[in-house]
Amino acid sequence: MKNKLLVLTRNQQDFKKELAKLNLPKLEIIVPKNQKEIEENIAKVNIILGNPPIVKKYLPQAENLIWLQSTFAGIDALVSDDLRRDYILTNVKDTYGEAMAEYVFGYILMLEREILENIKNQKNKIWAEKCHQVIKDKIIGIIGAGSIGKKIAKVAKVFNMTTYGLRSQKKKTKYFDKIFIPKNIKEFLNKTDFVISVLPNTKDTTDIINKKTLGFMKKSATFINIGRGNAVNENDLIEAMKKKKIKAAILDVSKKEPLPQTSPLWKLPNVFITPHISGYVVSNKIFEIFEDNYQRFIREKSFKYRVNFKKGY
Repeated sequence: MKNKLLVLTRNQQDFKKELAKLNLPKLEIIVPKNQKEIEENIAKVNIILGNPPIVKKYLPQAENLIWLQSTFAGIDALVSDDLRRDYILTNVKDTYGEAMAEYVFGYILMLEREILENIKNQKNKIWAEKCHQVIKDKIIGIIGAGSIGKKIAKVAKVFNMTTYGLRSQKKKTKYFDKIFIPKNIKEFLNKTDFVISVLPNTKDTTDIINKKTLGFMKKSATFINIGRGNAVNENDLIEAMKKKKIKAAILDVSKKEPLPQTSPLWKLPNVFITPHISGYVVSNKIFEIFEDNYQRFIREKSFKYRVNFKKGY
């Protein structure tokens, strides 16, 4: 019997080319070009490789689905209580860390070296010399010291920064100078110059950045969220930015995506918004994981990176 795979991503043709290179015996690969082709094939396939927010729309129609390989590490779009759980869900690990670390340091350097101000001065033909501090004298605090957090901390060490991590268990973690646990969040935030959230969307992470925790941060601190939007109480962040409680906020994610045009965050000075692109790359690792898991699937072996629906990761 031939297995049937449906691809549902933002980069359909790129995925089609890469999948053709893999060792995927007895697999018919369907890469739909439009909505009509998705609807014609969704009920026929037993495997889906896709982006969770896209797949979510078609999950009820996937009558023969056995296994869904997410192209994201974060699978919160697929694990809410109102969705079906009668299939195997796997995600990807160690895939987007480098891209997300580049994003973080791109914005840190943009702010610290005042790149936007220098571009503005160039346009206005202004020669304005200004002295800056180097970031090696700064502390970067990463909320979520998992695989992505470690990649960010590793890059921070290239700049000789001090690295703090906040995680559920206080255990020594590579690339981190010090690990804090949630009950010590005040001490963690009090000392940190750059606060980076890479948290997944779970009940425990909702609104962890709120009026109270924003109040623990330095007025000179920059907050960057590349995890999930549920971690931030946006009303509290808006208030903090208006009152200049912190220096800047870089938001790649929001509670509702796309961020509504009515949100005050769009127009606040020193708030920088991007459309969930910090890890938006086509990584070879995705295809390596899919090929490995497909071989496990046809041999009836246990999957790599299988998601626990109850835990949400």
